[in-house]
Amino acid sequence: MFDFALGYALLTFMVVRPIRSIGVATERAAAGDLANPITTLPRNEFGQVGRSFNVMLTTLETQRRDLTR
Repeated sequence: MFDFALGYALLTFMVVRPIRSIGVATERAAAGDLANPITTLPRNEFGQVGRSFNVMLTTLETQRRDLTR
């Protein structure tokens, strides 16, 4: 039983939380909110995706400001 609980906790921490954070940030960006980067960035592939997403948000916000000017 302890192994199951530990596995579930690891899966939640390493997979579910990062995917949920990416999903929420994606929904916000799709609605036009580019100012809220992903804050939960683990040191794995999901974290790399989150960091890349944050760079994309920064680039989009900069381009939006340039177009507005």
